[in-house]
Amino acid sequence: MPSHPLPKDRSLSKLVAKFPAIDALSRSLLLNKFKDLKFGELQIHDRTGPTVSELIFGESHTGLVVRLTIFKSSFYSRTLFGGSIGNAESYIDGDWETDN
Repeated sequence: MPSHPLPKDRSLSKLVAKFPAIDALSRSLLLNKFKDLKFGELQIHDRTGPTVSELIFGESHTGLVVRLTIFKSSFYSRTLFGGSIGNAESYIDGDWETDN
């Protein structure tokens, strides 16, 4: 039986992004996981709320620094539940950007 991918508007990452409570929980879970970062530095500029949150995880002494700017809270749920494909869809839809 051939499998047919869901249309983009019916993908899992789009579905979970419709529920703000899931976005908030996903944000909490991902940020907690980022605390375990051991190599390199991850800088997150979160512009999803009324003020910009600047969060830094890991250590910069390795010279590897990645900066993410998050524009939509759906980034968190789409990344957590959609994995690399959800994260890529989120990027394509403008939920976040990076200068790296």
